[in-house]
Amino acid sequence: LFARNGDLVARRFDLATGHLEPGDIPISVELSTGQSWHNGRFTVSNDGSLAYERGDVRGETRQLAIVDDGTVKPWIDDPRAYEQLAVSPAGDRLAVVIAAANGLYEIWTSPTTRPSFSPFARKTGVDCLNPLFLRDGESLVYAVEAANESPVAGLHIQSLDGNTRVDQPVTSPNPQIEYIATSSTDELLFVTKYNSSPSDLYTVPLELGGDRTPNRIFPVAAQRWAGVVSPDGRWLAYSSTEHGPPHVFVIAFDNGGVLGLPTLVSEDGAQAQHIPTMKWTQIKWSEGSKTLYFVDQQRRVQSVSIEEESGASPRRALTPREPTAVLDLEELRSADFAALPDGQFMIIEKGEAEEPVRSLAVILNWQQDFEARIRSERK
Repeated sequence: LFARNGDLVARRFDLATGHLEPGDIPISVELSTGQSWHNGRFTVSNDGSLAYERGDVRGETRQLAIVDDGTVKPWIDDPRAYEQLAVSPAGDRLAVVIAAANGLYEIWTSPTTRPSFSPFARKTGVDCLNPLFLRDGESLVYAVEAANESPVAGLHIQSLDGNTRVDQPVTSPNPQIEYIATSSTDELLFVTKYNSSPSDLYTVPLELGGDRTPNRIFPVAAQRWAGVVSPDGRWLAYSSTEHGPPHVFVIAFDNGGVLGLPTLVSEDGAQAQHIPTMKWTQIKWSEGSKTLYFVDQQRRVQSVSIEEESGASPRRALTPREPTAVLDLEELRSADFAALPDGQFMIIEKGEAEEPVRSLAVILNWQQDFEARIRSERK
């Protein structure tokens, strides 16, 4: 008994040969799946009862919306399997990951003032994920992920016009090691190296033809991720568990390195969200480098005002204000968000089919009835 996408299927097993017999036996139940290529979940108890989540494909009817002072307004009426959002520094371009029908992730772009999507990155047999606009707003960096070793796996940079720049600054042929771009300056690309021990923050020079060896930012390795440099290039925000539970820190940054000691900006009641399988950045700066946004463990977007302490200091110090919740992603049923330069937010709204699971379908004595039907068909 196994799931194939949203269908529950059985096959006969030959005990003598140890092989499955050809020919599927469909089971008349519909399993809920996250995407069209996902397999639904079910379980069979020792007494032969079948339990499963009943439903349809859940993630294909998401919408993009604008949140302005708590009011949610549709941005475009075009339901799709949206996954990740990125907005250009000027706020005039949008990039979004869309799950295609073939089971691969693609990146599409659109002007924010005139919703009109066009495909930007789609590659045969691999996923294109985690889009990030470079500081010039003219190029995107994104991750190419493959299930097996592939020369195209790693980070790619591509101009929005598709012609000027095509670059692969970081290769990652080992599928066990992933590099995710999280921010940039004019000269440096900031990346998180995942699936290493520990995950940590690195920079990569953006200059074409230069040395592209990732350089670890901190002198001592620790579990850090989602390093995001402020738009003015003076501060680096990141998440870390090096001092206990996951928290967000800010540290002065200059000339490719950190200065002084980090400052804690998340409170115990607003700790940073840490989902090991979530590789996209949940920390974002406002364009003026005065406000930091991060997602806490309750999936609320917290806003922290950052003020630099007065007085000359080569290491620079800052005084963060107490975090304030500005968005409740759980209440908004949002899969991702992006901060816009005008103070508004763009979110991915989940479809109605993605409501939390509150019930399971249970068929008692299912196995006995099924075996009786099989015996009847063999006669």
